[in-house]
Order: sequence, then structure tokens, then C-alpha cells
Amino acid sequence: MSYNKAALFAGCAADAARARLPGAPPIRGDQDPVLRTCLEFKFDQLRKFANISSYAELFFPERIAPCEQSTHLPEVEKALPPYDFLELSEPRIYDLERYVDCVMTAPVSPAAPEAR
Repeated sequence: MSYNKAALFAGCAADAARARLPGAPPIRGDQDPVLRTCLEFKFDQLRKFANISSYAELFFPERIAPCEQSTHLPEVEKALPPYDFLELSEPRIYDLERYVDCVMTAPVSPAAPEAR
């Protein structure tokens, strides 16, 4: 969770920096509307991810591994390697919105054979 939270914060900070005009005076993070809006949205996704992960572990454990695999973002991990103090054996960053959708969507079952 902390690794994904740090990655979300870094992404929002980069978005806010890109949105600023070149040469604009510095602005505090808590006064930057782009940063604040992005963080509110992303941290809401993180809360949903945490809640849905706990729910899925209990009710849909078979969905977790496929959803983790399909929403894993290794390119982001390469750009944002975790700090050593996090001591993660297998650090993972996920597309949280897609993960929540994946875990909450029942797998498509084959259609029942039609009655003759």
C-alpha cells in the first residue's frame, strides 16, 4: 500500500508540475489545485483498492492473482523503484481503478447449452 501511495503521489506531483506555466512562481502543494484534485481522486482510488482487496480475499480469492497480473504496472516500477526501507520482497504497483473493476467483475462463464 505504501509503495502504491508513493507512486500515486509522485504521479500527481508530476501532473501538477506539467500543468504549471514555465517560469511561474513556486506554489505550496496544499495550494496547488491540480495537485490537490489529483491526490483526492487517486487516494480515493487507493481507499477503494484497500477495501475491495480485503473483500475479495474473503469472497473471491480466485480472482486476486489474475487481476493482479492484468493490472500490474512494471514500467512504473522501473521508473519509481521502492525505497530500501520499505523492505518489500516483491514490490508491485497496480492500476488501482482497473484492479477494483477486475476483482468485482465476475468471470464470464460459458453459456449454458441450449435445450433441445
